[in-house]
Amino acid sequence: MNDYRAAGQELQNQVAAAARKGQERVHSTVKTMRAAADQIRPQLANLPMPNLPTPAQLRERAPLVRREAAHCAADQAAEA
Repeated sequence: MNDYRAAGQELQNQVAAAARKGQERVHSTVKTMRAAADQIRPQLANLPMPNLPTPAQLRERAPLVRREAAHCAADQAAEA
């Protein structure tokens, strides 16, 4: 009976060791990626920001775009 317990305990130890090793690998990878991101981040601050419309501006333009699309479709239908 002790052999079964010893075998079970050994298996648990192996599983725990594998889990620890996996955690260490993930920790190492995250640490490396963070270091790389920290090196890139200052360069990103110097990039020009794009001049994008705000959501409110997009909503204001949406009816105009729909009307223009409808006119184009009507014109194409009339030509056909």
